[in-house]
Amino acid sequence: MTRATLRGFMVSTKPNLTDIAKQIGAWLDNSGKTPALYISRVTQDALELLKEYGSDIRLCLHEGPESAVQDMIVIQHWQPVRQPHMHPGKNEALHILEGKLELFQFDGHGKPETIISLTPDDFFWQIPSGVYHAGLPLTPVVVFRETRAGPMEPSIFAEWEAKWF
Repeated sequence: MTRATLRGFMVSTKPNLTDIAKQIGAWLDNSGKTPALYISRVTQDALELLKEYGSDIRLCLHEGPESAVQDMIVIQHWQPVRQPHMHPGKNEALHILEGKLELFQFDGHGKPETIISLTPDDFFWQIPSGVYHAGLPLTPVVVFRETRAGPMEPSIFAEWEAKWF
């Protein structure tokens, strides 16, 4: 966050994502639920800048939404609830790079069938096609690589309320 003075008070302002995209050599796509930056090279400086942005974001390493493989680095910030979703016909692989993520896989009625904590030390998990799942960051920020078959299609969100515990 950057700081600005407003009537003598210091306030935090959110960086402009369009400006960040230009700064790191990416193009911005705001058409999905989460903003996506298409980029061919991700540096640690770019990651730090995007973590400071303060909202969830995807760094897409593939050429575009129609690519056969969707390869992304996802930056998620802590929030208390994430809506369970699934990807019909597509497995999803997660590789944790930073932080800690609790991953829930649900049955068709919202009851967790699998709960696993992922960290950079215990870092890889494959989510089968058609399984409702949700990740809950246990640290202020989680950075992970997500890979699945393309083309990019909207997630199917659960109509039921998850029974987390």
